[in-house]
Amino acid sequence: MHSRISQAWVARFVWWRCLSLGLLVLAAGCSGGGGGSKFATAEVSGKVLFKGKPLPGGSVSFLPDKTGGVAATATIDEQGNYKITAPVGPVRISVDNRMLQQKAPHGHILKRPGADDPSLIKGQYVALPEKYYSPDSSGLTYTVEGGTQTHDITLN
Repeated sequence: MHSRISQAWVARFVWWRCLSLGLLVLAAGCSGGGGGSKFATAEVSGKVLFKGKPLPGGSVSFLPDKTGGVAATATIDEQGNYKITAPVGPVRISVDNRMLQQKAPHGHILKRPGADDPSLIKGQYVALPEKYYSPDSSGLTYTVEGGTQTHDITLN
């Protein structure tokens, strides 16, 4: 009878030990190694200028050169200012304001259930060369460093 109790105890001990080890491995895997985001980011702000004047609205996107990075997009205000949380490292940049070309009619706006109402991009459409719409053709690059920084984007 004593051997049955010890076998049951050993079986429970092994089961709890395996469960504890599994939970520990799971918790370590979910922490991302450093407890933060997998990708380092930094705040970049500046002004978008087209032919020497502030671009009055649109969006700017930073796409990392390295594979597997995360792209970031921000709104350009009516004075040409933007602020973006961008991936650290070399990025390619695109600028687009085609959304201002034709104002969307007021009424039903599709959105994800539970999401905040979308903010309308304000500004005035200015015809830009098409090359700026894509980070692959824009020719705009920048190296984002850690910390807060300023980078003006000049379009010709």
